[in-house]
Amino acid sequence: MEIKVYKAYNPDAIRKTTPNKRIREAFESTDNVLRYLSELKPKITTQYVAALTKRLRDVVKDFEMDTGFLDHDEITQDLNHLNAHSDLLDTILLYVFKHLDLPQYPDSGSEEIGVKSLNTTKAYERLAYHRAKAIADVLGDEKAIPLWKKVVAKRLEAERIEYEKRQREREEKGEGIPSLTEVREGAIKRWIETGLGDFVACVFDEHSEVFRFDRCITHEALKDLEDTDWAYLATCYIGDAPEYNTFGTQYLRRTQTLHHGAFCDEFYWDNRFHKDPKQPDLEFTRSLGRNQGTDE
Repeated sequence: MEIKVYKAYNPDAIRKTTPNKRIREAFESTDNVLRYLSELKPKITTQYVAALTKRLRDVVKDFEMDTGFLDHDEITQDLNHLNAHSDLLDTILLYVFKHLDLPQYPDSGSEEIGVKSLNTTKAYERLAYHRAKAIADVLGDEKAIPLWKKVVAKRLEAERIEYEKRQREREEKGEGIPSLTEVREGAIKRWIETGLGDFVACVFDEHSEVFRFDRCITHEALKDLEDTDWAYLATCYIGDAPEYNTFGTQYLRRTQTLHHGAFCDEFYWDNRFHKDPKQPDLEFTRSLGRNQGTDE
């Protein structure tokens, strides 16, 4: 067993992107939610769009900007549902840029920009929160929560199809499935670069590991909303959804997240080698690395 402690939380870490890419991501994710709702409960679509637009408008307030530098045709193409609601589309654009809080706007939507990690996380995760919470505005929590979980299931089904497509492409190229070690090393590198959080990594063997997150930028970006249940449902629930561990080889199980607990415990294993491993108990995970130094 190997344990390493990482103090990597850095809200000011700079993350590179382009305005076109960042806005396109926001548009696509919203378009997908609209598509799933149209399949699951089409009668509430109009009310939902109005509720979501109001939520975002309440945040945007009097913020304005000239968006002429964006490649509008590129970032709005094939948005079969969102393009039918131009007011919502325009409001999302303003909402994202208000949270990105750029010191100055680029000359082109394809120009690379650097954005503080907390700002880009707020732009992404708080938009996700409002997309989920708008369903509760229409239906109330009791009906909205199971509907939102069905929306997440639809998203995971789409991700499964994409995963299987990528896997076929890997096989055609003679490439294998990345090992859990390779995935872990890549993830830790990325988490440090983006200032994701303070965490401890405990490797049991080549095919199983647990992480304890004591601080996470997703939680930091949402905690002031003081709505732990919907913050969790909008962001972290996807990893706990029954459909999450139905494809691929690397599975995840958690007991709690920072939205509801003092820390988040993420237990990963390779399903080809461990079929139903026992989750490390919270006391074990809580004690990890308490007397160790910091690696980062």
